[in-house]
Amino acid sequence: MMRRRTFLQTGAAACLAGCTDASLITGGIVGANHAAGHWLRDLKTPPTPSRTVATDVVILGGGISGLMAALRLHQSGVQKITLLDLESTPGGNARSSANRVSAYPWGAHYVPVPGEDAVEVRQLFEELGLITSHDAAGRPVYDERHLCADQQERLFVRGVWQDGIEPMLGVSAAERAEMTRFNERINEFRTIRGSDGRRPFSVPVDQSSRDPEWLALDAITMEAWLARENFNCEPLRWHVNYCCRDDYGAGIRDVSAWAGLHYFASRDDSEVLTWSEGNGWLVQRIMERMRGIDFQQAVVYRTTQERDAVLADVFVPSTRETIRFRAKAAVCALPRFVAQRAVAGLPVLRNLTYSPWVVANMTWSSEPPPAWDNVLRNSASLGYVVATHQSLHPFPNESVLTWYQALDHAPPPQAREEALKKPWTMWRDEILADLRPAHPDVSQRVSHLDVMLWGHGMIRPVPGFISGSDRAAMAQPLGRIAFAHTDLSGISIFEEACTRGADAARTVLKIIGKI
Repeated sequence: MMRRRTFLQTGAAACLAGCTDASLITGGIVGANHAAGHWLRDLKTPPTPSRTVATDVVILGGGISGLMAALRLHQSGVQKITLLDLESTPGGNARSSANRVSAYPWGAHYVPVPGEDAVEVRQLFEELGLITSHDAAGRPVYDERHLCADQQERLFVRGVWQDGIEPMLGVSAAERAEMTRFNERINEFRTIRGSDGRRPFSVPVDQSSRDPEWLALDAITMEAWLARENFNCEPLRWHVNYCCRDDYGAGIRDVSAWAGLHYFASRDDSEVLTWSEGNGWLVQRIMERMRGIDFQQAVVYRTTQERDAVLADVFVPSTRETIRFRAKAAVCALPRFVAQRAVAGLPVLRNLTYSPWVVANMTWSSEPPPAWDNVLRNSASLGYVVATHQSLHPFPNESVLTWYQALDHAPPPQAREEALKKPWTMWRDEILADLRPAHPDVSQRVSHLDVMLWGHGMIRPVPGFISGSDRAAMAQPLGRIAFAHTDLSGISIFEEACTRGADAARTVLKIIGKI
């Protein structure tokens, strides 16, 4: 006969196994705004605007690149700037939200400490007070409150957590030797220079060497390069695959070797800056510097040009009104697949691949995990980050966990369609199941769970795109329209968006005669 204590212990263990209480979790699918985007995609006959509004510069797209363009134009004395975005708040995939526990990100959640080539990023960080001074060698000194606190990363592998996300538990001596050889190779890439004096891999991308020897790496996949260099051990391949999925939304079979190596070799500093709301903190600080700027939620459906003006026709969902903005110049900070639908005369590029993502934010009713970034070894997800990791509260008992998954299990169109058809309850159950091996009581710890579906989360650097002619052509102005988006770089990171926005602002200032 089972004793009472044994029965209670068995019942508690079953409860911790996560078999109950999921139905008590609240939440839903909160975005992105696919309906408005699909309205533009399916539009046959553009409506006639009901009125015309004059402005100096209209910026199409309120992601980081659009915000940076607006900031630099504002600082240069441009009086009337109209910023338009599909969503109700600016930021693009750096948007954030907050609940009673914490602020939290809906996408990008950190920025690596920028290197010397990232001039625009360093300038912005000085303006925002993130860089407080410089040392004797002229290197920036950062406000430590914004640098990621310890413990930074951990990996759940073989039923336990290890420090760092490079697999070490259960790795053989031969596998360790191969992983060491890979890291040594990466260090070589960081130190050598091309014939043009540039690093093979740098941030921003266009500061990298243009030597054919290095650009040739863009013609093959990262998987092919690993095989060519005899990097075949499973722990290393898993780690490289994870890192590619983390930055590009696709693994070593899909991204180019140039892009894969860029992830590892383009930066010398491993420190990152992060905040509870992720890069939403930067969005808020930039917007604060442009108080009074005209931001509107609107779908840009047609952009044309006259000799001395840009005409941007938009649909405003909140009022069901169509408006024409007449400006001296424009910055198009839209993804290229949207821009070529909305901007007249823009060539249509067919070879564009975008990685779909899903992000979930969970209110965690317990002491938060000790590490900021938490990765699960045997998982299709990318793990989660802890929103309250930077908090100075001595005894936190609640948090928000931001969970990420790159939907690269199928070709992007198929993965997007599957994601949009899946109900919230299915996402909830899949996310809880993913976390349960590391957190058996996850169903009892999570009280609320919201899901964000990014159908076109980021440009995917497939072989040939970084070095191809299409990418270079995308950056060229079209009449009085300058372009700014990470699509122009082929890699969707903050540093690229910041640089592209500042570059576009300079182009517009020339167009309107401010330079």
